Amino acid sequence: MESTVSIIGKAPSGIMAVAVAVLVIAAIILVYASCNAGKATARREKYRKLFNESSGVFDAPAKEALDTILSSTARGAEDAYTAATILDLNVGDGNLRGNRANRQNIQQLYTEALHDMQRNPVVPATQDVGLFTLFDVEEDENRLDPLFMVQHIGGFIDRNPDVLQREFIDLYAQTVPHVHAKKVEQARAEVVAKATAEGRVLSRAEAVEQLTDALETHNTDPQNVHDSAVNVGLRDTLATLRSTTKIRDFDKCSEELRQYISDNHRDSAKGQRALSALETISAGNFNSSIGANESEVFATVWSRADENTNTEQIREAVVDAMNDFYERGSANPVCINGRCGRLIGSLATLDRDPTVGAVQTLEQHRNDIMSQVSAALQREIDIASRSEDAGLKRVAESYTVPGVTADPAHEQRFIEGVKREIDTIIDAKKEVLGGSMETIKKDAYAALSV
Repeated sequence: MESTVSIIGKAPSGIMAVAVAVLVIAAIILVYASCNAGKATARREKYRKLFNESSGVFDAPAKEALDTILSSTARGAEDAYTAATILDLNVGDGNLRGNRANRQNIQQLYTEALHDMQRNPVVPATQDVGLFTLFDVEEDENRLDPLFMVQHIGGFIDRNPDVLQREFIDLYAQTVPHVHAKKVEQARAEVVAKATAEGRVLSRAEAVEQLTDALETHNTDPQNVHDSAVNVGLRDTLATLRSTTKIRDFDKCSEELRQYISDNHRDSAKGQRALSALETISAGNFNSSIGANESEVFATVWSRADENTNTEQIREAVVDAMNDFYERGSANPVCINGRCGRLIGSLATLDRDPTVGAVQTLEQHRNDIMSQVSAALQREIDIASRSEDAGLKRVAESYTVPGVTADPAHEQRFIEGVKREIDTIIDAKKEVLGGSMETIKKDAYAALSV
């Protein structure tokens, strides 16, 4: 009996010892994980800053950013994506065929990014450590959205379909719908959580409006001159200028620029930078992304100034654009895409044709479409509310009054009408959306399912 009592009496101290040991181990893991998370965050902030400081070529900031990423084997999607982007755009200027030395590395890094996006298809609010989520960390507001990254990898594939490995393209095709579906799921959850926190009951129309807002993405892209939609916009603008402008030869245009600088910026740093830019342009390097050499682009834009009433204002804008070749005082000009983009963009808001020079990124086009979904729905609600069909009137009411339901057949007719509007909006952008068109359309349709 005493033996039994003795054993029972000792048990709590043994359990306590085990509990303390578990807590100590957990604390050690927590501290270790916290330190690693802190190092990863610091490393990410470092290479982001360097990447943004780069002029778009493989200069010292780009090289240090790449080295910073590759120095760690614990890479996430954004890390691998950024490293691949540097090798593709800063080193190879987007020309994978001429960048044979890095072709395999670029695909491997983008593959890393895609695999990580399959595991983590949305920006998380918590940090996973090992098998357990041990602690919450402050959300990284600057983290790239996986949706943004897959869109840009899609542009990379669109540029190089005949150079890439089939396995890589297949992996991308598997990842895209997963990321898009999870983005919609996350956005819905955010809308519900916000309404619950505010103690509100949303109408379906309000829910769609908030959902389309949540589906927008806003990311910083220092290499947006290589964006697929931007290049389509630049090509279209250049085609318009070629067909509607009396273009003088490059030598004549460069002579006029030199005279303009002599008259207006003779001894200024601005004038000297513009002359340096002219030397770069005069090499006539070919920009495969827009199908023109940059000396032609310069001559076209400079000639265009004479066909507007605000000639001097446009010429000054061209000089400003040439100054922008040298970002943040860099001795190296930005890449050829950036140079041509700046020249064509100098006409934006100044040219007699308001469409000239106004180009947007793929992300901006997608965001525009998302914002138009809610407007399309509201137009159809207004039409249905005035309909003589009682069933359609009831559908309109079901979107504006919480708790009201409508006949499924009438609602299906209504939804098909909204989808036709969405189709019209997206079809108008099909050239700039490229391979992203169908996934963006699915996102827009999904926003109606609340």
